Amino acid sequence: MTKEDIKLIVGCGSIIGWMTTLGYAINAHIKLNKVASKLDLAVDDLISQNKIEISTDMIERSVVKIAEKNYNQAIRNACDEAVMKTRNDFDIRIKTAVTDEFNNQKAEVAKEMKRKINSIDISAIRREVVEEAKETAAEKFKSDLDDILAKHNEELDNVSTIYASIAQKLGGK
Repeated sequence: MTKEDIKLIVGCGSIIGWMTTLGYAINAHIKLNKVASKLDLAVDDLISQNKIEISTDMIERSVVKIAEKNYNQAIRNACDEAVMKTRNDFDIRIKTAVTDEFNNQKAEVAKEMKRKINSIDISAIRREVVEEAKETAAEKFKSDLDDILAKHNEELDNVSTIYASIAQKLGGK
């Protein structure tokens, strides 16, 4: 047997299995429909032959239960609505109060800032800035001069060393 023959046998077996399952499902469906129709006829016959009596006491208890249930639901709905209205009312009042207080404080803060800005002496600040700039420039200039002096002294030492070496060679001949 070749591989292809085995595939063919397995394929045919699968098809037969599916067909058997499908036939069984259709058969079961038909049987269930027959049983359901017989059951419907039996129930219809039973209802038509017998009268079912319900006591007024049972009806009254059922009505009372339903009324209590509806009453409780109406109370819950009313309470929920009252809570929601109260929350919304508080939210509106709080937002309004916060907005009003913000506007009041905004105006007061603006006045205070304007007063403080107007009290600033710009010429005094200008003098301080100029003085600080002078001091910084003087320190920088002094630092640069110190660097130049150190470099000049170093070069002067080098020249002195050169002259001393020349003098020594000339004197030692």
